[in-house]
Amino acid sequence: MIIWLDDPLKYPYLRRAKYMFVSHFPVKRMTKRLSHFVGYERICKATLSWHFMYNVYYTRKGDRDNDPSGVYAGPPEYGGKMPTEAVNPLELVKITPYQGDNP
Repeated sequence: MIIWLDDPLKYPYLRRAKYMFVSHFPVKRMTKRLSHFVGYERICKATLSWHFMYNVYYTRKGDRDNDPSGVYAGPPEYGGKMPTEAVNPLELVKITPYQGDNP
């Protein structure tokens, strides 16, 4: 289940990265590290005890929503130029809808 911290449908695409952490997900640390942290989900427990794998969804300063004339200039909908780790937020919301301020 994806925990959304912001509405994913505001963005033409989201970046997805995998991270491994010990026990619980460090939301505060990731918020400081990424340009705009949108959501996360635990995908599995790693082979080491107390280690967990997470998918993290985020955007960066040079992405289309922040810089429409930048490197990823293109149509506002999903498609066009985008980073290789981009995913369609519409597909993610079908899995876990955004609940507003109540995740």
